[in-house]
Amino acid sequence: MENICLIGRKASLTVEAVFVINITIWVLAAVCYAAVYSHDRTAMFTMAEHYIEQAVEDGKKFTVSDIENGMRQYINEHLFLCRADSVSVKKELLSVRADITFHAEVSVPFIRRLLTGEKGRKISVSHELLFAPEYLWNSREIREKK
Repeated sequence: MENICLIGRKASLTVEAVFVINITIWVLAAVCYAAVYSHDRTAMFTMAEHYIEQAVEDGKKFTVSDIENGMRQYINEHLFLCRADSVSVKKELLSVRADITFHAEVSVPFIRRLLTGEKGRKISVSHELLFAPEYLWNSREIREKK
């Protein structure tokens, strides 16, 4: 068997650079997508809270379908990467709750599954009704039902 002597020879970095640069580009793309996804998720939560607060605290009666359609449109207009698939609003006795299902619009399937999974993600937002007359009215309703 011959001894291989590499002293004094220059190695080629072409093959190594191809693998390193390729992996580096994918990692940087994933980090960028994760940063934008984190922004969108936080912004979606904040916008949903704001929209419910504005709709409920206006003092006027609201319908659940108006809030669902308006919130979906409002959220989709202001996000970069994510899109709200469905918004379901439930009005309870002293609160309003919204469940938002969303997905990330990413063309790379691996990153899409990494961020939102196959079926998307879901966030829930609730807002308490803070009207004193409404508390009084609802407490009378509760007593009458018992």
